[in-house]
Amino acid sequence: MRESARGKSRSLAHWRIQDLDAFVQLVECGSFTRAGKLLGMSTSAVSKRIAALEAHLGVRLLDRTSRTLAMTSDGREFYTRAASVCQQLREAETGLHGGDRLHGTLRLSLPTAAVEMGFLGDLLELGRQHAALNLEIYLSDRSVDLVGRALDVAFFITDDPDRHLGDVALGLQPTVLVAAPGFLDQAGRPSRPEDLATMRSIRAISRRGNPIPWTLYGPGDEEVTVPIAGPTLLSDDLRVSYVAAISGGGIARAPLAYIADAARACRLEQVLPQWRFRPIVLMAALRHRHAPSHKVQAVLDLVRGGLARMDDLALGGPLESHYKTVVAEDRARFVRTHGARLAADLLQGH
Repeated sequence: MRESARGKSRSLAHWRIQDLDAFVQLVECGSFTRAGKLLGMSTSAVSKRIAALEAHLGVRLLDRTSRTLAMTSDGREFYTRAASVCQQLREAETGLHGGDRLHGTLRLSLPTAAVEMGFLGDLLELGRQHAALNLEIYLSDRSVDLVGRALDVAFFITDDPDRHLGDVALGLQPTVLVAAPGFLDQAGRPSRPEDLATMRSIRAISRRGNPIPWTLYGPGDEEVTVPIAGPTLLSDDLRVSYVAAISGGGIARAPLAYIADAARACRLEQVLPQWRFRPIVLMAALRHRHAPSHKVQAVLDLVRGGLARMDDLALGGPLESHYKTVVAEDRARFVRTHGARLAADLLQGH
């Protein structure tokens, strides 16, 4: 914030927690009317609290018109800290009465692959264990606005964590080419990446409606980008790609743990085993990254456990040895490529 704000008194006597809470709730609700209902006060009362807070700070926190409400740059900086303070005060109060029980509402976004990974069941079990915990779950494979959606945590999958930044790297999963054995019996099994161009493929679609390119890495770190010259099935939902591959719809990209499990029942077969994509990394973006709540910490631990369960899918199967080798190679490459901070988060549970 500007220097004029820093020069003012920071005495707790001048900070009214109700004003901080009103500001935080207004940002998260997106309107004075909704914030007033949540706080149990009139719209004009909320407006007066915000005006008093801005007057004390000496900065404008919000730009507001009759139709829009947007935070200023000062408002964004202040919101991050104010929301953390309010969260810690609520947890301090409930902790006096609830011990280790989780309270309140946890709002989170998950990638669609979370359905296949069993995370939804884990979250339901968390809700059963903590009767006073409310859950709001959204599924999205796109980046989400934590503040705009009032989310506590957003999980997302990326193969480029330097470009798509999160606050915590939770786990890594090798990704490979897969197809149903029946499809390969009919279409033929490719012997080199160039053979893939004319074969039916199942690919992710970009926001602009274009298929996302396949770049494969092979022996000696050779890199090949596979062009598209054959028929495609495009989807922005990982579940669609997985089900389509099992159903014989073409060659798809999938986590190696999926094929390690599906290989037991001969539902999927790895294509070109010497070639694979960059691994996907499950990241978490936290609304209060400096002081995660007990609820958020609980769900982070839960997701780490789910990722460990994915690793276990390969145990005892025909691809167990191959899976362990590939995971070790990809983790070592990740450490070399992305540096100590992300690597430390990623390897915390291993």
